[in-house]
Amino acid sequence: MYTMAATAMSTVSMSIVGAYMTMLEPKYVVAALVLNMFSTFIVLSLINPYRVDASEENIQMSNLHGRSELLRNAG
Repeated sequence: MYTMAATAMSTVSMSIVGAYMTMLEPKYVVAALVLNMFSTFIVLSLINPYRVDASEENIQMSNLHGRSELLRNAG
């Protein structure tokens, strides 16, 4: 639940971004948005840690170009 809330809070509406760009130089606003995005990922990885087992790490990618069930059903 916190993950969804933090992700929603980290995004800023474009009207607010536009207001910030009228007050500051746009390059600073864009840099702040990117840094805010990365800081959200860091905080979420600290709060919701996960471990990858060796069995989960080995992903088979042999049949990537075959037709999936969705495409097969669609025609």
